[in-house]
Amino acid sequence: MTDRILSPKESGEFIAKNSKKVRVFQDKIEEASAAILKSMEEVKYSMKTWKMHSLHPKEMTEATANWIFVVDSLNFSFWVKEEQEPFMVKFHEQLYSDYEALCAIVNRALEDNIALTSPKYYQSITLSDAKFVFRSATSTPIPLLEKRVEHLQEAGGILCSNYSGSVVELIKSCNHSALLLVQKIVSEFASFRDEGMYETKRVSFYKRAQIFVADIWACFEGQGFGQFDDISELTMFADYRVPQCLQLLGIIDYSEELRRKICKEEISPGSEEELEIRGCSIYAVECLRDAMKSQIKQGGISTCISCNDLNSVIVDFYLWDFATSNSDQLKQFPEHHTRTHFY
Repeated sequence: MTDRILSPKESGEFIAKNSKKVRVFQDKIEEASAAILKSMEEVKYSMKTWKMHSLHPKEMTEATANWIFVVDSLNFSFWVKEEQEPFMVKFHEQLYSDYEALCAIVNRALEDNIALTSPKYYQSITLSDAKFVFRSATSTPIPLLEKRVEHLQEAGGILCSNYSGSVVELIKSCNHSALLLVQKIVSEFASFRDEGMYETKRVSFYKRAQIFVADIWACFEGQGFGQFDDISELTMFADYRVPQCLQLLGIIDYSEELRRKICKEEISPGSEEELEIRGCSIYAVECLRDAMKSQIKQGGISTCISCNDLNSVIVDFYLWDFATSNSDQLKQFPEHHTRTHFY
């Protein structure tokens, strides 16, 4: 047994090669990659697409970096049980659910003059404060509210103690390295330490740490605070929706036993099934990205994105948007539910 923790990329490959209940279909990769490139060309998909989301900030400022850090500190576990009303947030006379509800919460708080994106504020946030800030428009409160308060208190305290209360100082300390920033976050902020044990190896996924770096990169268009010379080293962000999308594309599939289990019960965090779903998703997207880059190099497909600019971050962003736009089609494929603060 080794004490070294495999990186998310290494973890995905190791899990996929040893997986028992989740399978990656290599013969489907080429077909899916061509279809994705064609779709990307049609909508002119790029990193700039991130800012087109109505709830995302548009300005490339320190305040935006603060907004992204808070959102990705809290970006987990929005699902509720079938018999419950969905958790929803009302903002500007519209109702939002899931991740969009979180964005609406942060924007609503700022409009209400609550400094939710300031580390000095949230290092001392109380559960009473949070109950108001995270209030729902339905009878169902946001899941894991106490855990969200813990995350904010931890993050605010570390930022104020080690980085002068500045997310930008944290980013600057990593000298334009995405991998160094991810490692610094997961080593210093326990709430981001998304790891597990699969067979004899310690594996990692680092979903929220990686997506923080990716969101900064996309929002700042790879410049300034968003310049990361090794952004291509990040993997996809293993969660619920992208594995479902990969099933729709025929790239991954679950054993009948796992399908039945997902439909009947929650999948335990850190279980073999959960790690296989997440690890195989990472590996599948790595394979998908490589196939897309190969097709771009061959020149057989017209695309708005260059081979150098294509990375797993862009592929993940696209798949998440694709899944959101095709939610009806996804219903025929199982979506696992795991109550965890990692995603």
